[in-house]
Amino acid sequence: MLVRPRLGIGLALAALVVASTAVRSIAWWHKPTPSYFPDEYLYAELARSLADTGRPLVRGAGTGFPALLQPVLTAPLWLLHDVALSYHLVQVLATLVMSLVVVPVYLLARRLGLGAGTALACAAFALAVPDFLYASRILAEPFGYPIALAAVLVGTVALASGGRRWQVGFVVLVALAVLTRVQFMVLPIAYIAAIVVVGLREGALRRVAREQRIVLAVFGIGLLASVARPGVVGQYGAFLDIGVDPRLAERLATNGFGLGYACGWLLVPGAVLGAVLAIARPRSRTELAFAGLSVGFTLGLLAEASLWGDVDLIQERYFFYCLPLVALLFALYASRGWPHRRALALLAAGILAIVAVVPVTFATAATMKIQSPFLFGAFRLEQALESPGYGALAIAATVSVLVGVMLACSLFPGSSPAIALALATVFCGLASLGAAALDLEGTRHVRDTFLPDERSWIDAAGMDDVALLHAFPVVGDTYQQLFWNRSVDSLLLGPRVATPDAYRVERVSIAPDGTLLADGQPVVRPLVIDEYGGRIDLRGARLVGSAPTHRLWRPVGVPRVALMAEGYFADGWLGRDGALRVWPSTSAGTVAGRLSFVASPEARMNLVLRAPGVHRTYRLMPDRETRITIPVCRSGPWAATFSVDRGTWSEGRWVSTRATTPTWTPDPAACRS
Repeated sequence: MLVRPRLGIGLALAALVVASTAVRSIAWWHKPTPSYFPDEYLYAELARSLADTGRPLVRGAGTGFPALLQPVLTAPLWLLHDVALSYHLVQVLATLVMSLVVVPVYLLARRLGLGAGTALACAAFALAVPDFLYASRILAEPFGYPIALAAVLVGTVALASGGRRWQVGFVVLVALAVLTRVQFMVLPIAYIAAIVVVGLREGALRRVAREQRIVLAVFGIGLLASVARPGVVGQYGAFLDIGVDPRLAERLATNGFGLGYACGWLLVPGAVLGAVLAIARPRSRTELAFAGLSVGFTLGLLAEASLWGDVDLIQERYFFYCLPLVALLFALYASRGWPHRRALALLAAGILAIVAVVPVTFATAATMKIQSPFLFGAFRLEQALESPGYGALAIAATVSVLVGVMLACSLFPGSSPAIALALATVFCGLASLGAAALDLEGTRHVRDTFLPDERSWIDAAGMDDVALLHAFPVVGDTYQQLFWNRSVDSLLLGPRVATPDAYRVERVSIAPDGTLLADGQPVVRPLVIDEYGGRIDLRGARLVGSAPTHRLWRPVGVPRVALMAEGYFADGWLGRDGALRVWPSTSAGTVAGRLSFVASPEARMNLVLRAPGVHRTYRLMPDRETRITIPVCRSGPWAATFSVDRGTWSEGRWVSTRATTPTWTPDPAACRS
């Protein structure tokens, strides 16, 4: 049986859950918008589809996405049809569920024979990890965190006792974990490895395997099915398509570096010794089973982080589930009276050398930190100190002090592991604060840049069945509009626009009279046009709303493109090259008029414009406005290209000069001139 906490301990655990949920939910309520796309859009869209139709669809089509537990649990919250309220309620639910991790961590500590105080310290540490940032995002991680730790708890008991009920419980929890995140397929692999560890350590591998026949039978069938029929895991069916990467060892070391920082480093030496001693000289079968399962699970998570996803980054998102296991292994070591102090000191010295030689700044630069909440916190410290170097120095000094205190505790065999655990909890808590602060600042900037005051501005216009059109290769904030506006249910892409995700899109073309065609049929739906990388004006439609990078058009007949200016950005910059196109109102019609805009460069540059019968060079001077006017007279669509001989890389695109919006003025006199 599991150790049942006394009333006082139960109240303490409940207080930890309530405090974590309340404090973090208040902070998340001030988060104005999601920003971790396309993942947050995917989970929100699946949940909304389940709430509306009972089917897991994205933009009206199936996805083959197998990890549906989070959408199923959050679907009722999207029935409110107030996107902002539903968004924040999902955050509250995610924070509550994630905070429940204290229960399996505490019970696991008590099952391992650790005292109530140490068990509470381990539970508190599990609440302090920076990865609670994921509770503010519409993701599955908050639900996977307690389920994975509960699976380790029940799996440890099943391995130690061989009981059938525990084995069935472990199978059920693994199924729930895989329905949360497919990466938890590593759990049965770790369990099988733990069976081997226990069997070899006891010299009775066959007996231990017979004890675990329920688990082995179920997982054996499951693993064979996933290998023989990769389609059973939906869009992750190519998980076996990996080669031998010569940089695998480097990536494992990099993710191990991230794991060490995420738990403050001071727990790592004791955790390593705790795992070795629990396997080499276990005090109980429970200790042996836990060490085998937790080490296998941790190594499996690090391997996944090094083989799949953004493998050149520290993928803390993949491995943070094992952080409480590091704390428990450390506590196991300390509970033995801090033995093998020389080995502990050597491991600590190695850590201090790593921290001194490899500053954390290598991983906080640019986009290197996007998969690691700890690195978010480290970068926020660098911002506060106004220097990456000072930030790295402060973190290295803090880690050195923490490791030193841990070594000092080891000199007193009776020292409680709770002291080191408390220091690690404070370190992780400060990193959590920094990560949350940076995330809140970043999402406020995203909201101000891409969204109007009314975030659900398309829904507020009262139209249904709206299509989002991407006509330009440089696209803007697609997922912000899709997330906040449930009336946008399809995505139209021009012929040169890259597909943004794995879900349903429609390709469009433009007929000679400017009609937008999808599958050969005119598009007569309301259109919200992404104008981050260009400008489009329509005939046969009325402009009814706008956001910083998008405009919304209501059809008045058949919408037709009148003007398209590719390379004119929504923030008023002209690209280094682009194209200007005008369509007549009928297929056989004539384009007659003038296209004009005003350039205001910050440096001297030349703009070259080419069109049928036209080749002009405009010399643009700094702090001087130059009006560029092009008379046009042509039967059928007309097009011109431009290029500028100077440019600057800014926010993921090349820009050259400030410019006014290109405007088209019909004028029959243009043909006479």
